[in-house]
Amino acid sequence: MTKTAYTPKDIIFIAIAILFYGVGVVGFRADAAHDFFTKLTPLILMLSAVFLAYYDKTENRKILSFYFLFVFTASFLVEMAGTNTGVLFGDYAYGSGLGIKLWRTPLLIGVNWVLLVYMSAAVFTFLPRTIFSRVVFPSLLMVGYDAVMEQKAPQMDMWQWAAGIIPLQNYAMWALLALIFHSVIYFSHLKIINKMALPLFVLQILFFLLVPTVENNTHFNNSDMKNNFYAFSAKTLQGDTVCMETYKGKTVLVVNTASKCGLTPQYEGLEKLYQKYKDKGLVILGFPCNQFGNQEPGDEKSIAEGCLLNYGVTFPMFAKVDVNGDNAHPLFKYLKSELGGWFGSSIKWNFTKFLIDKNGKPVKRFSPTTTPESIEKYVEKMIE
Repeated sequence: MTKTAYTPKDIIFIAIAILFYGVGVVGFRADAAHDFFTKLTPLILMLSAVFLAYYDKTENRKILSFYFLFVFTASFLVEMAGTNTGVLFGDYAYGSGLGIKLWRTPLLIGVNWVLLVYMSAAVFTFLPRTIFSRVVFPSLLMVGYDAVMEQKAPQMDMWQWAAGIIPLQNYAMWALLALIFHSVIYFSHLKIINKMALPLFVLQILFFLLVPTVENNTHFNNSDMKNNFYAFSAKTLQGDTVCMETYKGKTVLVVNTASKCGLTPQYEGLEKLYQKYKDKGLVILGFPCNQFGNQEPGDEKSIAEGCLLNYGVTFPMFAKVDVNGDNAHPLFKYLKSELGGWFGSSIKWNFTKFLIDKNGKPVKRFSPTTTPESIEKYVEKMIE
């Protein structure tokens, strides 16, 4: 059993970390600065990685590098499966707080797992090497960390649970993964040594404890939660405001439309799909857009008349919106962030389609040329 000694240089590093996390807490508590500090979350995460890398004293760096790659890959794949199926951890969706996503899963979530496994392993290095000190205790520490972090994740736009309820299976999955990762350390005889792990771990827990919860922060309310389909609203062609919560419990297909496009005849197929499944819980929402080839130049009245007269459209049609750029409707910003397309998340043309399940979770994106007839098989599965 060894005692950790901190030098004046170490204290300076710890003070810098305290400063960064302290500023972060203040920023998240300040309503006006909240969005700015949400974007800094990846930076704070990477700062921890830099500090830990600088202080790492693990003897076999080659094995450690392979281990990091293993943890990153395994955790990312499990998280990807979890967020796309809702089976492993429960039903949740990532926001934009952790940066770039691949298949709805932030790449930084793998980095986060690596850091947590590394720090929790290093914290107990001072104890004699036993299955408890190397596997059980670090795993329990990780689950405890997650229990604290889960309460504040929505506030930081990291992720959000369906109906705001954190299922027990989430903690069970965390425990299982932690036990697996720490067992690999134990049986490979990898001894992780880093005296900065404990201070940073404590700072991160204090950070999450001090960041206010969503319910207690005036910045967040039901109308501006960024990763909840039902929080958005839009104006119809008649000028009435409709909240997406109106369609709670239904399977929803959102489409950006245009009246003078080569794909405009898809209106007919969409209407047939709507008529066939509307009594079983399908609703189609059309959003006219003039951003692609100036193919929706008319006003709301002419759009409504054209849809009805030419294609007999009876599903809900909304007022003209932008779907790309700074002025894009918030609903489409959300859908694009959840379901990116090929070569980036931007919408490429008219009649891009987004399928949302009965719980408000965007599950599939279809290209403009994918016909309503081709989508029918997915709708059938959703309404079963």
